[in-house]
Amino acid sequence: MAERGQLRSDSGGLLAGMVRRRGAPQVEVDATCPDHELFSAIFEEYFPRLMSYATSRLRDRDLAEDVVAETFKQAYLRWGTLRDQGAVGGWLFSIAHNVMVSHMRARARTGLPLEDSPVEGWADMAPSPEEEIIRQDEAERLLRLLARLSPREQEALALRFDGGLSSREIAEVLGTSEGNVRLIIFRALRRLRQLMEAEEGRE
Repeated sequence: MAERGQLRSDSGGLLAGMVRRRGAPQVEVDATCPDHELFSAIFEEYFPRLMSYATSRLRDRDLAEDVVAETFKQAYLRWGTLRDQGAVGGWLFSIAHNVMVSHMRARARTGLPLEDSPVEGWADMAPSPEEEIIRQDEAERLLRLLARLSPREQEALALRFDGGLSSREIAEVLGTSEGNVRLIIFRALRRLRQLMEAEEGRE
């Protein structure tokens, strides 16, 4: 499993040997691989967004780091298949989406649950234990309500608000149209608002 924080500081190492996961063979660099400066710039731009997206969906920061590491590894190896470098964001998130689906299926087969703590790592952001508790309560409430949305609605919201993708990029990841993406997000947000209002009315 990737060491926390290692990926962000090791963009150069990604180019020579990629992310060396335990027992993984070194990746050969060939003519189809991107140059060092280009891939480093892409890594720096998209690493935080991919981490936010993966952590939101998996609720496990360590597993999210593994997913992001595998995403960049596959992107590096498959660079020659990217037809439009201007669409690299949607392409990276498509890879991450597929890697996560594989992880989830593997866990489902083994019966291993995903972590139940979605706010791991937030302690450093909270100025006091009281505010940390409030943040955690709010996050857990939101995640509880999000779980009542359809998987496609959850994915679209994560790509939009955690990944920061545009409707066009989300459409590429989900394999649908921009108009349908906007409709999915609109309905998901409306449903969330209804769920929140219903919950507040019971309190």
